[in-house]
Amino acid sequence: MANVYFLIIAILQSIPQISPLTPLTGILPLVFVIVISMIREGIEDYRRYVDDQKANSQPVRVLSNEKPENIEQKKKEALDQFPFFVTNFPPCFDIVKSEELKVGQMVLIYEDEIFPADLILLGTSDKDNRAFIETAMLDGEKSLKKRKTKGNINDL
Repeated sequence: MANVYFLIIAILQSIPQISPLTPLTGILPLVFVIVISMIREGIEDYRRYVDDQKANSQPVRVLSNEKPENIEQKKKEALDQFPFFVTNFPPCFDIVKSEELKVGQMVLIYEDEIFPADLILLGTSDKDNRAFIETAMLDGEKSLKKRKTKGNINDL
């Protein structure tokens, strides 16, 4: 709305019959405000880009259909790339970057880990098949939301 104000002032000052000032005095504030807005938006976009790159490079455990000997080699390579990542997980899971996730892949998530994408809860370690999820990164709400599966994956 501020840009509209400066635009109207610039137009009115461009008319010599109603303005004693030069058109430049009306156009310069408009250009200044637009340039500052562009710089601010550019900085915000760059910060979002950096955050997206960080999120997309997070390691994720996905169910693999490869032979066990290939998985062990891939795990060694992945652990070289992600040395801080939890290594105690079933041997049929592989470590990939979250940007490499594909639709339909099964992901193994442990307690207090960040979800790399939209996921469907298939099973939990809870005896009542419940999971508590915090969605603070999506909606800013810190409270835990209870989710329950229809049955455990082991029952399928």
